[in-house]
Amino acid sequence: RLAFFGRDTAGAGTTLPLPEAEALLRRLGAVERSA
Repeated sequence: RLAFFGRDTAGAGTTLPLPEAEALLRRLGAVERSA
């Protein structure tokens, strides 16, 4: 799933702010922990 996240942001990396990407990554982690 992290590989997918990296691949997904690779295309939009220039338009996605770093703090926002970090928040999204944390949200994904929280979802995985609660799943």
